[in-house]
Amino acid sequence: MVMGMASNGGWETANDGRRVWRVAVKSPGALGLRIQFSRFSIGEGRVWIYPEAGAEGVQGPYTGRGTFSNGEFWSGTVFGDAAIVEYQPQDPFEERIPFEIAGVTHRAVKPAPVEAPAPLAVAAASSGPYNFAGQLEAASCHLDASCYPDWNESMKMVADIFFMVDVDGQKLEAACSGSLVSTSNNNLKPYFLTANHCVSSEDEARTVSDH
Repeated sequence: MVMGMASNGGWETANDGRRVWRVAVKSPGALGLRIQFSRFSIGEGRVWIYPEAGAEGVQGPYTGRGTFSNGEFWSGTVFGDAAIVEYQPQDPFEERIPFEIAGVTHRAVKPAPVEAPAPLAVAAASSGPYNFAGQLEAASCHLDASCYPDWNESMKMVADIFFMVDVDGQKLEAACSGSLVSTSNNNLKPYFLTANHCVSSEDEARTVSDH
């Protein structure tokens, strides 16, 4: 989906006289939204994505050619069912939009604890890193780490990640868990280990978000 931004967004003049462009992106009922940018090339301009009202998560500023310097990337998550994309051009009087919004995710459910089985996908589908339409139950050998105080520090290195997968030609957001891993020389590089069936390609890895 490529949105006709010139007609959907609007230019305003900020207090300092600069021109600022904003567009509202809405997906009713969503718990969170991510924005896919394409042909992103804004020089020293800046783009932010933030909640329309009463939600958390401000993403940006994005600049140059985006996260991977190739003009193509997904933003982090803005929580709620509406987000504002705001663009401040490098030239304070420019009125041109040098990027496209190529897609928007609709996060439908929150990952549930394993002791309360629930679908872990954030969009309905029949296959992928999880069985999106099924249930994930804890195995009998699994123990709830929160019941064991000695593991409180170790728990901090475990996290959920969210990423985009292609299911029958449709881009969907999925979730997996993983953990931080240390290097043998303890150089504090933030390596994160997850399963190959979760993130199995460079394209998928470039869509990973930690919330």
